[in-house]
Amino acid sequence: MKDKKPLNTFTVKRNLRKIYSPRLFLLVGCLFGLYFFFGTTHISFGSSKPIAPIDTDDSTIKYAANLLEEVHTKINANGKEVPSDMKIPFSWKQFLSLDKEIEAKKKFYAELNCVKLAGLIGKPTNTPFNCVEDPTDKEIPIVIKQNILLYLYPEFRTVMKTIHMSKTYSNPDSVVLLTKDSSYKLPVDPNPQKIKSKGASIESVVSSLQGLVAKNAKKSAEDSFPVDEAFQVLDPKYSQFPTKYIDDKQFDFEETLKLFPANSKIAQIHAATEKLGNDIPKYFTEAYTMDVPMASHMDWRFFDSNKALDFNVKSEILHRLMRAWLHFTTKIAHIDTWVSHGSLIGWYWNGLHLPYDSDIDMQISVGSLLKLIQGYNNTVVLDYTDADSGVYNSFYLDIGPYFGARGRGNRKNLIDARFIDINTGILIDITAVSSMSVTEAEKLKAKEEELSPFEKQELLKASAEGEQVIYDKNYHFYRLGQINPLLPTKLENEVAYIPNNFEVLLKSEYPDMDKSYVKGFKYRKNLRLWVGTDESTGCKVDNVIIDTALEDDQKCVESNKLVSKRFHATEEATKRHQLQLKELRAATDFKDYILTSKPNERRVLLY
Repeated sequence: MKDKKPLNTFTVKRNLRKIYSPRLFLLVGCLFGLYFFFGTTHISFGSSKPIAPIDTDDSTIKYAANLLEEVHTKINANGKEVPSDMKIPFSWKQFLSLDKEIEAKKKFYAELNCVKLAGLIGKPTNTPFNCVEDPTDKEIPIVIKQNILLYLYPEFRTVMKTIHMSKTYSNPDSVVLLTKDSSYKLPVDPNPQKIKSKGASIESVVSSLQGLVAKNAKKSAEDSFPVDEAFQVLDPKYSQFPTKYIDDKQFDFEETLKLFPANSKIAQIHAATEKLGNDIPKYFTEAYTMDVPMASHMDWRFFDSNKALDFNVKSEILHRLMRAWLHFTTKIAHIDTWVSHGSLIGWYWNGLHLPYDSDIDMQISVGSLLKLIQGYNNTVVLDYTDADSGVYNSFYLDIGPYFGARGRGNRKNLIDARFIDINTGILIDITAVSSMSVTEAEKLKAKEEELSPFEKQELLKASAEGEQVIYDKNYHFYRLGQINPLLPTKLENEVAYIPNNFEVLLKSEYPDMDKSYVKGFKYRKNLRLWVGTDESTGCKVDNVIIDTALEDDQKCVESNKLVSKRFHATEEATKRHQLQLKELRAATDFKDYILTSKPNERRVLLY
């Protein structure tokens, strides 16, 4: 589910052509930009070859190792006890390896000013720029305060990100470390500070930390608000997963809000934003990129075109992102989350993410949203749960401040929160579901301009049953009984939860969900995989309407190394999914339904 783009956003290049004298505007802007760039750096942004990617993944791991070594030292110095006032140093500039980017284009950045940058990106005069001169900084003499809502070339998306994240964006409130057996939440010093390299290895540091910290702050899902534990060590994973019933009160925004005192973080944010009414600005903005529609579903602050736009990298990141979100919500946040929208279609077909989708959709109750805001908003999550497989991930949880506006409003803030891959900008869209009173439902039905005919029909159906109506900001309406109880399953080979009435919900939202050919991908039932029809020799499909033959699927696997790798990585997981889907369809009562899963059946899928 995507937010509506603001009206002042130039969402397609033809808009620019209509308004600013077709090719002349773009030609002059591009020529000026390329001339300026060639004159200030030896790196060509205009060549057909992309700039060599800067490997932030390895740097992120090294940074995390040094950061945790710092924590280890402080605990040792405090008699092997966690200091109550401990705050760890942090710097986005160092964490994202932006020093390398700046050093590689040193002359370019040093000679920038707002006028030059506006010319480089072809900014129309009436488009807000959010650029401010900063002559005291010789390294980068400008500041980018916010995203510019224009389609840019990938290289200039990198420039915008580098300036903003190295100079303007504030530190996270905390860093959470997830390991196979435990979890740590560490408060961060708000003042940016770099960490000196100590040559520490992530494996040895994590092992030492787990040995030092003896506390076991295992918390249950029913913990009272707010969450304020500074340092936590949690329990090992389970092997049996029952259905989950979410308390009705978790969907009541006003009642849940009362659980937080007037001086709490949530109450203060809500009081400040409530004054704005419906005229609230867009909080989450994307990496709008020329000729790359999928970038419009990625976060501009962390966008890396060299990685995020590579199909194979994207698939792997989405796999890890989903697993990390499920690890985080289960191991430390202790909230209930379930698969929704396009991601639920992916689960339905084969228990995996849809390859043609650019992000992941998850839902939570509004009560869980408030719990996340109080305890985990603005948090960097280092997920090393799959470290045994050599997988180290870094993510960022960001929650919008307009959580009190539970209606559609001006359509700019339909997403409540995002869980973002720090190295690419690929993300999970998280929407909170809240309850609607009978009075609210009647008022909404009367507002013709608020609802489309389909939405009005869905609201009427949901409320006609006499059951509690719940909904998200984009007016997807459900009966509580369609969600409750949540059913345990697996998505991307990790335990996840889905609404119990998944098939009815999917067919209502996606009438064409049974189509086996979508956006250039054909579902091959013998492989239980979506495969691109334009992939290399061996996987061509002559007729996308009918099912592919077994011999054609075998030939595809034998001829295409990429498909072969994916098939063998997912073969067992997709087989288990088919069996469970058959089981769920046949069930009439989910009260005692339990998913049993061995630990080795939840391993990371190495695509």
